[in-house]
Amino acid sequence: TMKWITRSHVHVDRVACPWLITRFIDNEAEFLFVPANQIEKVAKETGAIPFDAPGVELGHVDGRCSFESIIVKYGLKEPGLLRLAKIVHAADVAEDIDTDPIARGLEAIASGYSLRFPEDMENLVTRPIEKQLKSISNVKNVTSNSVPDFSSIIVEFDPDLSIETAKQRVRDAVDKAKTD
Repeated sequence: TMKWITRSHVHVDRVACPWLITRFIDNEAEFLFVPANQIEKVAKETGAIPFDAPGVELGHVDGRCSFESIIVKYGLKEPGLLRLAKIVHAADVAEDIDTDPIARGLEAIASGYSLRFPEDMENLVTRPIEKQLKSISNVKNVTSNSVPDFSSIIVEFDPDLSIETAKQRVRDAVDKAKTD
């Protein structure tokens, strides 16, 4: 069994590539979805193969989308799969969306996944920051709201804390959340 790693927040390539991998490369593959800034670190720790992430071999390379890069790397040549690769490419690469008549449908399905799973933002971004913010002294309340690609966090401090001190504590807490 191979481990594979990619960015969290499912979209076209991150829906299509796991399907491709489990159907044609390793039917027992395990997938890890992490924030983009953690891919290299987690890949080293776990031995997972990175895909659909900036700067990786199985990402957007030489005009290919990640799905196509996997096909090339593993020498997959089935005609139906090559046709599907054109659809995935057009759906995943914004400037090529109208190069295949099926692409907009696939892109809409993938967008539906991201709307269905807003917890990516909640689990990977909002909660770690909230945890650090709640540990700050003089914080009365922390509330948040997350949707795909966006999170809003409100921190209420004791009124006797200076604005400058509060700002610095928030900066420090966010910096700590980035490293956790």
